[in-house]
Amino acid sequence: MNFDPAPFLFLRPAWLFLLPLVPLCAWLVLRQRGQAGIWERYVDPELQPAVLEPAASSRGWGAALWVSVMMTLVLLALAGPSVRQSEQPLWDRNDPLVVVMDLSTDMLRDDVAPSRLELGSAKLRGLLKDWAGDVGMVVYADQPFTISPMTEDPANVEVYLDQLSPDIMPRNGRNLAMALDYASQLAQRDGQVGGTLLVLTGDADTAAADAAAKASARGFTVSVMGLGTAATLNESALQAVASAGGGRYARVDPAGQSDWDHLRPEKSAGSRLAQGLQTVRNGYVRQDNGFWLLPFILLLAPLAFRRRQLALNVPLLGALLAGAMYLNPTAAQAQVAPAPAPRATWWSTMEQSQARLAQAGDDAYAAGRYAEAASAYAGVSGAQARYNQANALAKSGQLKPAIEQYRQALAADPANRDAKINKAIVEAALKAQLNAFDKPKAPQTKQGQSQKDADRLRKQQEALRKQREAEAKARAERAKEKAKQMQKRDDHINPLTGKPYTAKEQQSREDLRKRLAQVKDDPGGLLRAKFYLEYLRRLQAQGDL
Repeated sequence: MNFDPAPFLFLRPAWLFLLPLVPLCAWLVLRQRGQAGIWERYVDPELQPAVLEPAASSRGWGAALWVSVMMTLVLLALAGPSVRQSEQPLWDRNDPLVVVMDLSTDMLRDDVAPSRLELGSAKLRGLLKDWAGDVGMVVYADQPFTISPMTEDPANVEVYLDQLSPDIMPRNGRNLAMALDYASQLAQRDGQVGGTLLVLTGDADTAAADAAAKASARGFTVSVMGLGTAATLNESALQAVASAGGGRYARVDPAGQSDWDHLRPEKSAGSRLAQGLQTVRNGYVRQDNGFWLLPFILLLAPLAFRRRQLALNVPLLGALLAGAMYLNPTAAQAQVAPAPAPRATWWSTMEQSQARLAQAGDDAYAAGRYAEAASAYAGVSGAQARYNQANALAKSGQLKPAIEQYRQALAADPANRDAKINKAIVEAALKAQLNAFDKPKAPQTKQGQSQKDADRLRKQQEALRKQREAEAKARAERAKEKAKQMQKRDDHINPLTGKPYTAKEQQSREDLRKRLAQVKDDPGGLLRAKFYLEYLRRLQAQGDL
């Protein structure tokens, strides 16, 4: 926990706009004290000194002071005064990436195997698997077009890579200058104030270098990967673009990762591309210290029940209750509490309580809150719950507890093949982690230690990536097997009647399959039609159509 250099601020300052109501409420209290009570209206003046207690003006001022202090404390507590901040690991998504890929006919050249286009697409898949920030993609030939707007899920970009081909572009050409300007505007429309423009091409011109300089002035870094060989690339022009954009240039490495290692080195502290590939970073979260005012509020609260003050002070007590419910010191530190043990209640059975916990775990797992998911699964019994909890623990980095849960899942269900695979993967990751710690360590500089920590984190991420791939493969195999079984059944059973197909119906189905087999497979057709319509709209807007 650290003190902030600017030590005091309000997390919810809008509540302070209600402070002018404090003197108004105090005036209402004084006004109420100055009015005759209900008994004074009906008791004769001659009898009042004998049967009624004379009003004291000092009590009116005391009540007004109580109202003023109480309201001020409640409003200050609701405003969220904060004097401290705590360190917390945060997901690093501050530096977006926009991929700018050449789709001119030159991308079909085979100077690098299998072709410039296919090799560039393969390189992008490797980058997107490790990318932790927002990402978008633009392709260009004579004009640029959007493949994917800015998204937090790189898979939304990766799904289009197999559909990329020069024939989806309305017109051939290579206008990198327009593409760079278009890509920076794409990121800015999403609210981004900077990021990295990664260009994959084999040639450029002076106009592209000027556009890279303009993008750099807007806060973007332009890096370039040359797709081709030293003999076929215009490397001087590509280096000029990268230099003008404040980034780096690297020629594609068909057999290795030296290109990415040059474009995203940790030693390049100012590289936005390098920063975006770091999955976690340490940040600071402000703590809400308003709860420290609650004891003083509670000490004054009983005075609200004094005679002649209850009607006016009920709203203040309501505000006190709302403030006590709103302020939560544990929530300010973003900690995940363990899930309560399920139990039967008057309104639900044990099974219903466990089902709610399981659903909460599924929702948290889908949202990426793996620690919260593991806590929810811990309250559910059964082999499947132990397997789900183990997966959540593994993805949150708790490898040893994950292995123990995999063991419990296998003890309850020895035929769970997925649990066996995942357990082996996590054990390998834990072994690699322990070996890294057990090796003798020579004296290192701070930079060397940071490099070792980064390598260790990279190994853990690789192990988790393999685990996810194994899970996806296992799910795909199960789905494939189920589809085969359904297909066998559907080949003979009519789903409308529930009876076997007649000979005539079976012949009709065979004829339909043959006609469908003749339909041309064109995965890029949708993109081609989309780009062509956008191209026509641009021509119409320019008056050329």
